Amino acid sequence: MKCNLRCKYCMPEGIDLVSMKELLTFEEITTVCKQAVSLGIKHIIITGGEPLVRRGLLSLIGMIKDIPGIETISMTTNGVLLESFLPELKRMD
Repeated sequence: MKCNLRCKYCMPEGIDLVSMKELLTFEEITTVCKQAVSLGIKHIIITGGEPLVRRGLLSLIGMIKDIPGIETISMTTNGVLLESFLPELKRMD
């Protein structure tokens, strides 16, 4: 869980930061999404801390978007970084 605001909601006291080695790779996330589709899931939500701080997030969204059966991808965000990502996200729609 990574977040650029460190507010009490996302980062209460006692939360340890996870190293990048412990996070799922984009390929692993895509594999999970493919399995979810095989179980009938059609809508994916990118969440967890602040997704926009994850390097390469647009690549991940593209990888998920390319999975046959995915109808929508949405994301929870605090919006702080959204302005810089919005043009590319709109192009991906």
